[in-house]
Amino acid sequence: MQKRVIHKPLAILSAVLILLSTITLTVEKHFCGGHLVDVAFFGSAHKCSDMSPLGSSETTQMLKSCCTDTIDIIQGQDELQSSKLEFDKQLEFSGSAFIFKFKSLNYEYLKNLVVPYQNYRPPNIVRDIHLIDETFLI
Repeated sequence: MQKRVIHKPLAILSAVLILLSTITLTVEKHFCGGHLVDVAFFGSAHKCSDMSPLGSSETTQMLKSCCTDTIDIIQGQDELQSSKLEFDKQLEFSGSAFIFKFKSLNYEYLKNLVVPYQNYRPPNIVRDIHLIDETFLI
């Protein structure tokens, strides 16, 4: 029971960690005049020219000259690496894991096992109750 309680959250945690390590995240930032205007994680950041109320070409050119866009890419893993052990090391590892698991089974409690009904003698059967009550196992 205790293994199951510990095993399931650890399995879910390891699956989430593998998922998060393989995700590539792109962060797009838009600066106007040295000030951060917009940050976007999944789409594109809104530009200053999109928000200009005048809409004239001169205003757009002026805003484009003072604005900068930066894109930060947080790269995830492309391949998950698996450790490749030589046959001798695999054998040594599996042997030590077997010995560790066998020692942790702890068979010592069987030596001190007390059976409470060891000297119990059932009563003598005087008559067959199944035939009297007509109850038969099928």
